[in-house]
Amino acid sequence: MLDHLSRRTKSESSRIQYLQTLATLCRKEQRTPDQLTRLSRQEAEDAVQSFLDTMAKQGRSKRWVNVCMAQLITFFRVNGFKRQKELELERHYLPVRYRKRPEYIPLSSEINRMTIAGRNPSEKATVLLLYESGLRNSTARAVRYGDVKAELDAGLDIVHVPVRSAMKEVDPDAAKGGVEYDPFMGREAARAVKEQVRYVEAKTGSAFPLEWPLFPGQHLDGSPTKKASLAAMVKRLARTAGVERWRDVYPHCLRKAFENAVRNSGLDWKDQEILMGHILPGSMDTYLDKTRTEEFREKYGRVRFFPEGTVTKNELLAAIRREMLATSHSDEELNRLGDLSKLTSERFVEVLNKKALGLNGNGRQKAVPAAEVRAMVESGWEYVAQLPDGSVVMRMPGGPVS
Repeated sequence: MLDHLSRRTKSESSRIQYLQTLATLCRKEQRTPDQLTRLSRQEAEDAVQSFLDTMAKQGRSKRWVNVCMAQLITFFRVNGFKRQKELELERHYLPVRYRKRPEYIPLSSEINRMTIAGRNPSEKATVLLLYESGLRNSTARAVRYGDVKAELDAGLDIVHVPVRSAMKEVDPDAAKGGVEYDPFMGREAARAVKEQVRYVEAKTGSAFPLEWPLFPGQHLDGSPTKKASLAAMVKRLARTAGVERWRDVYPHCLRKAFENAVRNSGLDWKDQEILMGHILPGSMDTYLDKTRTEEFREKYGRVRFFPEGTVTKNELLAAIRREMLATSHSDEELNRLGDLSKLTSERFVEVLNKKALGLNGNGRQKAVPAAEVRAMVESGWEYVAQLPDGSVVMRMPGGPVS
């Protein structure tokens, strides 16, 4: 089977999926692959059909059940079950526009709240990178620090994130279909990624290795964050951010949110497809020229990911409440504060300092105009929350209490 696949595809991910399906059938039948190929046609059909029907009864996607059927038919066909002997199996019916898993594409205001809900710079940067670049889960986890370091260090607002086949060395599912393209991440994501780099360097006590993925796993050994871990983190942040349908939010939903932002940007449809990493039909593939990176950087700059007015006053107040709860304020204490909309910036900072900082000396916080945030971030300050009057609370790690 592997010899057959090597002649048909270069995808390591596909080979892994074929092997996983075959291994599951072997465990169910308690037979080795060699023993499966010695079955009669009827015995093989009964074994595989029972295996597929069991998957469907267990709630697996009918689309995936049919994919597994095709994989197993291939296994038997290349091992002698050809022509009159080829397995005849029943596919599971798929209605038009079938989707087993419901999805919810979060609004930009909800993504903003998910970012605020991040417990550390890594979580904040992950959400912003997925949204502002439109990268798929596996590709985002395969981006190496060396891929973006030069432009991050140059202080560019729009940073090129080249997607190349070499990413498959980090994750076999990266660069889907072997398609190479040139997406970007915007200003907010770039700032957050810089914070993520400093965060990892503080934890490891050394410079961030160029060959490491931007989001290393919890052991900080150079391996990427696991696919399931990233998905669980996105779902948790959606729940913390108060997204009503948080159970239906997955990393791919952030890619679709990116697509919505691109579609609303007024760009030519071919430019939209290129930023998404889609293959253009027919001879129009020559429209994509890797020497036009600067041209597409300018076009990407027209996309508005967090347009003014997308975050309502109530949403900001809810974010403040979550921030206060995160700094150990009880519901009773919050209720004593009264109407949060009347809480001045100075009073909010005072409350945060007394409760969260005055006892443990983590640093100092102050409210500043939004226009000053960028300079403060570059000076080492960290974003905390945005207040109803538009000012932003910033924190200096390790500084004296103000």
